[in-house]
This record gives sequence, C-alpha cells and structure tokens, in this order.
Amino acid sequence: MASTETADVLIVGGGPAGLAAALWLGRHRFDTVVADRGEHRNRLVEASFGYLGFDGQPPQAILDAGRAEVGLYPSVRLITTGVRTVHRHGDAFRAHLDVGVFECAAVIFATGINDGVPALPGLREHYGAGVFVCPLCDGYETQGRHVVVLGDGNAVGQFAAELLQWAARVTVVPLCEDVEANEMPSGVHRAPSAAACVLGTDRVEGVQLVDGSSIACDAIFLYSVKAPLTDLAAALGCDLDADGLVAVDDDGCTSVGRVYAAGDCTRGPQIVQVA
Repeated sequence: MASTETADVLIVGGGPAGLAAALWLGRHRFDTVVADRGEHRNRLVEASFGYLGFDGQPPQAILDAGRAEVGLYPSVRLITTGVRTVHRHGDAFRAHLDVGVFECAAVIFATGINDGVPALPGLREHYGAGVFVCPLCDGYETQGRHVVVLGDGNAVGQFAAELLQWAARVTVVPLCEDVEANEMPSGVHRAPSAAACVLGTDRVEGVQLVDGSSIACDAIFLYSVKAPLTDLAAALGCDLDADGLVAVDDDGCTSVGRVYAAGDCTRGPQIVQVA
C-alpha cells in the first residue's frame, strides 16, 4: 500500500452494518474501502439465531457470505486493518490506518460496541456457548431450563423477567456484595449472595456464591454495561447521545457533514439483523 491512497468512502468496521453499506456503495460504483480489524462483538459466539437464511449458523458464516458478495464489486476493497485516527483534511477526510493513510470524501462509522464481560473466574471460558448477553437472541434455547442472570442495577429484574418467556426458573445473582438489593418482578428469584465463580468444565453447571453456597443452572445471561466504540467518531466531532452512541438522523447522518454511522454504535436494537 502506498503511503497515501484515495477513496470516495471509508467504512470503519466490517461487521454486518459495514458490509451492508459496502454492498450498496459497490452497486453505485463508489470507490469504497472497508477497514476492519476483525474484533467483532460476536466473534466468540458459537451460533447466531433469528437471522433469516442463517438461523443457528456461526456468526462467521454470516460475515463470510457478506464478504463474498461484497467482493463481487470491483470498486470495493476489504482491508484487514484497524483505523487509528480520522480527521478533516481540507474538504476531505484523512484516516491513519495501521498499514497506511487514506484520504476520502465521506466516512461511515460501523464500529459496533463491546459487551462488558466481568472478570469472574470461569465466566469467559463459557462465553458464547453457555454464557449470553441477549435474551432476544438466545432465550429460545433456554426453554424449560434454569437460568442465572448475573448483574446489578434497577433494571436487572426487568431483564431477567424477559427470560421467563422461555426458562423454567430465573435467578438473579449480583456481582457485588455491597449493591443494594432491588425488588424482583414476580417469578424472578434473587440469590442471597454475590457470585464468586462459574461452575462447570465442558458446560455451565452453576454459580458458586461468596457465602459458600451454589446455584445450579443450565445457562447464564449477563446484564452488563455495553461500551460503544465511538472514540473515532467523537474525535471527529460527531455528537454522541447520553449513552455514548453516535447520534444520527433517519438517514444515518451524523452531526458532521459527509460522516455517517450505522449498526450497534447507533441507537436502536443492537442485534445483527438490525445492523
């Protein structure tokens, strides 16, 4: 790659939102670059559900299919690299990538979010297989089973109650001992103590509590803080909302001219189908 290249549009992020944007830009013959580091939100998930044509498939299958389709358009380039900075450069934008520099007329941020995964022993080993973050996406598979919701806060009970559509029993286990106990909705139980570790080797079997007792379960859902990946957009001057998401209008326009945002880094249901 030369020290500086040009393009009509730079898309930061090559997940479903970024690839969908690239597909349409390619069909309109815009010279488009998709820069993607490959650190997608669901890269550790075994299967993705509810996406027509890909129900129950690994998330990688969705990305592979998207990349293959986008690859048919000669005006689109997919680059496996991160973007370090994006700033104005005259009437255009200049982006410093891990492997070079691009100047472009427009930018689309499709950078997504990170799910907060607590540093709880045994939790990360089961993430994406027996530990989930979205009842809407993975609740169906908990039918007739016992589910633990790990988390704190006033809304954790509402989050847990959503799982009662499928699960036989739902228990909220706090992550901190010093968090005030909130009243749980009808049908949702609350553990007497905070979580100490996740039990199970090949699969999730339960949660050990700080008081020495344990709660058996078949699956765990995390009620955790999500971190929008919006630093680049903010540095460029794009307005963020109260949750740190990029503020956009109905057309995906940000507060900065010729800068757009799409997918999980914007307001709305943060699921692959919407992205």
